[in-house]
Amino acid sequence: MTLKTSKGSQNSLQPMKNVEWVEIQPFHQLGAFKWKAMNLDYRNANTPTPTPNLIARVIDQFRTAGCRVR
Repeated sequence: MTLKTSKGSQNSLQPMKNVEWVEIQPFHQLGAFKWKAMNLDYRNANTPTPTPNLIARVIDQFRTAGCRVR
């Protein structure tokens, strides 16, 4: 998730009274080997994992918007 898309998510979640909290799940490459084993094209192979700084900034954006974040 980028800072831009997290802002859109925050705006969508704010009016929802049934959302108790948001859990941030950073992108990772742990399952990439499965794609290779199945001889499938893994389109996210060059997608970088987010830095701890970016994750913290996204969490802060949700908190600033009034969301409870895990």
